[in-house]
Amino acid sequence: MNLGYDPKNTDAASELNGRKFELQEFTRNFFSKKSVEELQFRNEERLKREIMEELNNRYFQTAKILNVTITTLSVMESSF
Repeated sequence: MNLGYDPKNTDAASELNGRKFELQEFTRNFFSKKSVEELQFRNEERLKREIMEELNNRYFQTAKILNVTITTLSVMESSF
């Protein structure tokens, strides 16, 4: 996943780099809570919006995520 932000905002770049491990944890948690149905390609734009809103509202002070690109998404359905 790539997060787009204003490249002129040097504080944003610093904040994103400083929260690298929190972002990894957020990503794992976000996708692990989704069902196979929610992770279908047809729902990609909604997922991107959810990610952007949650990151902007709960995680960042100076950085504002402007767009999200999902580069790889592997979905495995469990039989549990």
